[in-house]
Amino acid sequence: QKSSGENLMSPNRDKSRPPKDAFRAKRRTATERKAAAKNGERGVVRLRVLYQSSLVFGQSHDPARVGKHIIATVEQLVNFQRGSIWLIRENTAGLDLLAHSDLGLGSDALAKELARVRSLVPRLGEGISGWVALHGEPIRTADVKREPRYIEADPVIQSELCVPLKVGGRTIGSLNVESDLRDAFSEHDEQLLTTLANQAAIAIENARLFHKLESDLNEHKRTEEELRASKRRLSDIFIFAPVGIYQSTRDGTFITANNALAEMLGYSSVEELLKVKIATGIYFEENERQRLI
Repeated sequence: QKSSGENLMSPNRDKSRPPKDAFRAKRRTATERKAAAKNGERGVVRLRVLYQSSLVFGQSHDPARVGKHIIATVEQLVNFQRGSIWLIRENTAGLDLLAHSDLGLGSDALAKELARVRSLVPRLGEGISGWVALHGEPIRTADVKREPRYIEADPVIQSELCVPLKVGGRTIGSLNVESDLRDAFSEHDEQLLTTLANQAAIAIENARLFHKLESDLNEHKRTEEELRASKRRLSDIFIFAPVGIYQSTRDGTFITANNALAEMLGYSSVEELLKVKIATGIYFEENERQRLI
């Protein structure tokens, strides 16, 4: 009787049946192809989201609304528990919370929660978001409990990814996402969020510049209106004053005069008075005015 090893090598063995290793290899190849196809589809979806977001970001000139669009876009790209956008306050060391995920809360509860969150990161350089905004470098941590720069806002959070918002090499803030899962964010997530942050930073800066320009324009309009109102008040005082008032050039030509002066000098109207040469029509001696001025 032949051994099992000899049977395997026997020329009488059914060669039409492939060995088990070949089946396994084919199965692995098919699985890898499916995974690659799935990753490819996911990549196409993410590229589409990035493209669409670049169009949406530029349609709004309100920084807060742009911030909401950014958070909504991040939700389509990355799974996270909390998401926020922080901006460096101009000419100060402070940070402003531009936008935050709604956390599934109602408006009143969300307002209270965001007030609490703002109090946790009051200054540039504090916390992961503040550090990234100050140094312009991303932080991706698998375990926030081991990260000394982490400031706890929610005890369930275990991992965090934060990337800088940059415009022309200048950091204007940070984009931050947090997860209740350990090591939730990959290097690919970091690259994806960085790409989005670059688009977002430009949109935010443009919105802020537009908002400032609009604010300056409104302030200019208010100033002009106040100036016109002031001129109207002065004009009323000038016209209705009980004493004679006038303005003239240095050579003695009337610019304007009020009704009281016209009546005092015996003229029927201000228009008639303005035709008179001051030196000869008002003074008894022509050189008297020259001595006074």
